[in-house]
Amino acid sequence: MTSKFTDPLTRIAAARSWALDSLNPDVLFYATAGLHLRDVIDESIPTACTDGRVIRWNPQFLAKQSDEQVRFILLHEILHCLHGHFWRLPITDEGNVAGDYAINRVLRTVGGLKAPAGVLDDRKFDALAEEEILKALRQQPQQTPQPQPQDGDGDGDKGDGTPQPAKPAKSNATPDDKGGCGGFTQPAPDAQPADGAGDGDGDKPQPAVAKPTTLRDEWDRITVQAAQAVQSLQQGRMPANADRLLARIRAAAKPDWRAETADFLRSVTPTRTDWSRQSRRTATAEVIYPRRRRDEVGTVVFVRDTSGSVSTDLVAKFNAHIGDLMADTGCDAVVLDADAEVQAEHRLTAGEDVPDRASGGGGTDFRPAFTRVRELIDDGEKIAGVVYLTDLMGTFPSDAEVGDTPLLWVATTDLTGPLGRTVRIEA
Repeated sequence: MTSKFTDPLTRIAAARSWALDSLNPDVLFYATAGLHLRDVIDESIPTACTDGRVIRWNPQFLAKQSDEQVRFILLHEILHCLHGHFWRLPITDEGNVAGDYAINRVLRTVGGLKAPAGVLDDRKFDALAEEEILKALRQQPQQTPQPQPQDGDGDGDKGDGTPQPAKPAKSNATPDDKGGCGGFTQPAPDAQPADGAGDGDGDKPQPAVAKPTTLRDEWDRITVQAAQAVQSLQQGRMPANADRLLARIRAAAKPDWRAETADFLRSVTPTRTDWSRQSRRTATAEVIYPRRRRDEVGTVVFVRDTSGSVSTDLVAKFNAHIGDLMADTGCDAVVLDADAEVQAEHRLTAGEDVPDRASGGGGTDFRPAFTRVRELIDDGEKIAGVVYLTDLMGTFPSDAEVGDTPLLWVATTDLTGPLGRTVRIEA
């Protein structure tokens, strides 16, 4: 292949330098995260592979690739780590195939790259996550996914589209590279994946994997740090793929909805330091100890989605928490029951019980509740914030309709609200 470098590690370093100098924010994000992976030349592997700490390169395979193809392979290996394939997919041939289909579709539109001959690339997997691709592959067991012909002379499986007989998935530490441009392997002994790693979709036995402790946490941290670094360099622009990966990390974290809601209310009902003497008994004291005081706490609006998609048990949990929050913050509350319209309104002060029965049952439109909030504000009421219990499936208000009122969605699904904060409540 044509390259001004012949030393393998020099060629890899040149590929890394190109990615770090890229004006493409996604490529820069991948390259920044990839700084945590060392490069090792290893003739025992067929192409390239990563264990989450190291990328191993076969020098003969590397020598046959153009500079653009080396860049593709480098980013391909980094994406195996960023996409969490160690704990999302089985560490087998079929797990590598599913992962390759997913990340090759991400890289196919990046300028300055060229896929090696024989990479796995199929448009039908564009909208699917790795787990969904794996399930689809398992539903057609008589067909082995075949590489798509590419320009270039890499040494993929065949590269000519010739059908091959199906083979059972292997479960060794270094699966064969059926994708022809690198895979992921059993993590290093000191960097095991998260619990349940290699389980795929759980519909068949998977290879035994040592219990993890660190690898997933490491790559979650690396992902966040790389995204923040690139966002800073790009004047606030978040790389598109980084945004998706961060959303997955947030969803996996599953914070305690009660603690998140309490934190939200405390943030919208601020306190001040009171240095006044508190009683006659302390009038002559040499030291005045401050206390925290809330002034004009305001009213918090709690909205219960009563469209039929939120269960009675969840409403009961929400009601109990409303009472606790009112007692903790000293706020008054307006509880709205809303589906496609506001069906009921209840005014409460601290100590009063929240009505158990929620009115409604129609479709979901979030706008009427925010219209009512705006009416309350226009009438002179101080609204501290809005907490909305919902499945987040409905018509959302515009920025102008919400205004600057703090908003927290307590979601019964894995969806995220387009405005405000979102925390998930377990059913």
